[in-house]
Amino acid sequence: MEEINTRKGLEGAVAELKRLLENKERIEVEIARQQRKVAAWAELCDDSAYADPFDLGLSGLSDACRSALRGSRKEWMTTSDVATALRELGVALDRYKAPMASIATTVNRMVEGGEVLPRSGENGVTEYKWLSKIPNFEEQLSRYAVEIEKTVQAVNRKLTENAAAIFARPKK
Repeated sequence: MEEINTRKGLEGAVAELKRLLENKERIEVEIARQQRKVAAWAELCDDSAYADPFDLGLSGLSDACRSALRGSRKEWMTTSDVATALRELGVALDRYKAPMASIATTVNRMVEGGEVLPRSGENGVTEYKWLSKIPNFEEQLSRYAVEIEKTVQAVNRKLTENAAAIFARPKK
């Protein structure tokens, strides 16, 4: 019975998943930048049909902040920069009681979730950088790879034992 090459199969699957995730991240950055362009053109044309951020695929403040951080030309942004980008996207910040506090809370949740990296910038103001999710993927995979391989090896052993038992039976 041929044994399954688990390591080669796993490495191939990981490489393909990494490629797909890299493409997904690249496309999400392109979408975020395109959302900014549409919002800017809608403002210039005074076309309210495209001015609603929900028409741009932004379903709430978290998605809008992600889009602002992901699509920014600046590598690092303060919460004030994020607020400016949100306004450019057409997000009505005036509907929030304390918009800057809401933005800070949202961005800090993204920090906790590993989506955004904080640092202390000039004058002690915290700046934030959008992180690709791809590097974390490899760390997670390495934790599971050994367990997956052990499980597949155990299955292979069991299949081999069962096959040996079947062939060892006397023929009728």
